[in-house]
Amino acid sequence: MTLAICILANPLHAQTYVPGYYESGPDNTSPDVPLDTRFQQRQLPVGANIGPFVVYPSLQWDESFNDNIFATPRGGLADAITTLTGATAVNYSKGLNSLNVAGYVAGNIYAAHSTEDAWRGSLQTNFTSSVHNDLQLVANAQVQRLVDPRTNPSGVQGLTPTTYEIYSGNGGMIIGHAENNLVNLSIGANKISYNSLQGSNGPIITDDRNNTEIYGDTSFRHTFSPRRDAYVKIRPNTRNYDSQFDQAGFQRSSNGVRVDTGVDWDIDGAVLVNLETGIQHQAYDDPRYGTVNEPDGKISISWWPTRLTNVTLDGVHEYYEAFFTPSPGAIRNKATATVKHELRRRWIAEASFSYERDDLRGEASHFSTEIAQLTLKYLFADGFSAGVNYLFANQTNQGSGSSATTSTTATTGSTTYQQNIITFTVKKVF
Repeated sequence: MTLAICILANPLHAQTYVPGYYESGPDNTSPDVPLDTRFQQRQLPVGANIGPFVVYPSLQWDESFNDNIFATPRGGLADAITTLTGATAVNYSKGLNSLNVAGYVAGNIYAAHSTEDAWRGSLQTNFTSSVHNDLQLVANAQVQRLVDPRTNPSGVQGLTPTTYEIYSGNGGMIIGHAENNLVNLSIGANKISYNSLQGSNGPIITDDRNNTEIYGDTSFRHTFSPRRDAYVKIRPNTRNYDSQFDQAGFQRSSNGVRVDTGVDWDIDGAVLVNLETGIQHQAYDDPRYGTVNEPDGKISISWWPTRLTNVTLDGVHEYYEAFFTPSPGAIRNKATATVKHELRRRWIAEASFSYERDDLRGEASHFSTEIAQLTLKYLFADGFSAGVNYLFANQTNQGSGSSATTSTTATTGSTTYQQNIITFTVKKVF
């Protein structure tokens, strides 16, 4: 199995409007305002008022070079990839009600390997209504078309990238006041539907990956003082696959719950800490998968040695479900360190390194990935920014027993690949 680190995950990807995002002012240097947010706020004025609506369009052009587009251990193929992204958001507010609609469409064009061309997009709506001083109603809906590269470890090895749609929606209420106690109650659903795919031996069946998840989200947060609070989150779910058995004869439907508790703590205004821990319980219909009871946790530390420099350390341990065979998912352990520094108001430099190890549950197989990135962004005119990003990836796959895809034969031993990607970006916000 291999994992492609492709331009679809470009960290310079166009961002859509979020209510309150541009309203803080261009020189807000509070530690809870990320450097990237400050960078974009300095592109004011942006947006256009059309009656009661505010529109925030943007265009982005990425040009990248990838020296190993298929993430192969040897004989890697290189290509230049052009990515064009158009994004917009519309914000409407009247009285105690607000509505935000945001979307984007991005297309990848490969210079030499046109079979890898693909497009992705998203359309999302968010509605809030403050019906009382301590009661707010919320509703969200989203439609996405996403792309998995051919070398994704849980993907399907067809002749083109794997494309699929995700339909999601949820609604609920927020009770209380953010200054003391806040309760969130919601219920939602996700539907995943895979598109048809061709393989070297004919059509590949992807229907067995289609599933519907219904879930609930409940949380309680108590605030002790500004940026110091504790919370509890509970997320029960049921996931049902359209096909009772997949092609390998496994039943993937399941029921479960995830319970976490955590704290957000501000230490002297210079260090922001988030600690969270809990347990994940997922019971599968297939007795060979059994029941997953996995402790989870994460830690995030944000340190501001100066108002212009931010150092973050993030770690996570969790179980996630994926379409591995014969495993239902993997245990992820990931650590990331990032340093960002603002240079002369118009420049932001960033360096990061991450290490991730994913162990397939119930199998003696794992893959580990190290990623190093360097990024430089420049605001060269009102509404115009440019950037360059270099990414180096090294992944080692240790197989024993079965492959991580549904269309290849089991292999044993260790394979390693490396990948270098350099991306140039120009973005215009209106």
